[in-house]
Amino acid sequence: MSGQRWPDFLVIGAGKCGTTSLYHYLKQHPDVFLPTVKETNFFALAGHRPRRPEDDPEGLYYWPEAVTDERAYADLFLAAKPHQRCGEVSPMYLYSRQSPDRIRRALPDVRLIVILRDPAERLWSRYLHLVRDGRAPEGGIEAALDMSTVWWRRQDLVPEGRYHTHLRRYYDQFPADQIKVFLHSELKRDPTKLMRALFTHIGVSPDVTLDLTAKHNPSGTVARPWLHGAVGGGGLLPRALRSLSPTLWQWGRENPLAQRWVTAARSASLERPALRPHTRTRLIEEVYSGEIERLAAMLGRDLSPWLA
Repeated sequence: MSGQRWPDFLVIGAGKCGTTSLYHYLKQHPDVFLPTVKETNFFALAGHRPRRPEDDPEGLYYWPEAVTDERAYADLFLAAKPHQRCGEVSPMYLYSRQSPDRIRRALPDVRLIVILRDPAERLWSRYLHLVRDGRAPEGGIEAALDMSTVWWRRQDLVPEGRYHTHLRRYYDQFPADQIKVFLHSELKRDPTKLMRALFTHIGVSPDVTLDLTAKHNPSGTVARPWLHGAVGGGGLLPRALRSLSPTLWQWGRENPLAQRWVTAARSASLERPALRPHTRTRLIEEVYSGEIERLAAMLGRDLSPWLA
């Protein structure tokens, strides 16, 4: 596809580790272009045919905004200015087995960004996200300890937290200096420092002022059903606006003030209970401890808090 723009960088995951925040922070940089579609999943799902919800009761193939056609994917970057660095954010790329090779073949010089979180806490956040959307697996978080359940069949649940296994495929395909790994704790502690390092990695000036105060993509149990029913992701107001005025709906998705209001309203409708210590301990000891130790050795990072 000669003459088309392709991404210069990709945020490849992991989900529920701050990728939505990175998406919104990146969009504020004048020298960065991101498409309006977050999570195109193109390099994971190219050529894939979507399944109907009734044919996918476990939600194994729930990718509502996936872009699976090459022309449609390239068109996402047509509005980029010549000086801008193009990128996209698709956490599925981290755990998709085919993505590393597909990305290397199409984008051998691409810069890759990874952000990771204590895998038990990441799984809990994913669970609360599904609770929020009314799509939670049966049995609660304790069912994640049973390998026969959907918690193990759905790649965005237990398997996504096997970070060493997933990242090893990328280090086997790309030079280490093309991959930048951040931790969710670093994003929480000093987002300005993290974003400066990220901007330097993708080749744009780190000296920009960003609004880092807004929260993005909150998860939790629904505490105020009336409010969540109005402003939640599938709520009455978003559905009505998208149906009556797609242009205004798209503007709302792009406008920072509108997104701040929506996120605040959604957060107000939710409560975030803590993961029970006993369940967290079992998830770490029985599922993730070996992955954490191998990841720490591969990255040369201290990940002992995840094992505590």
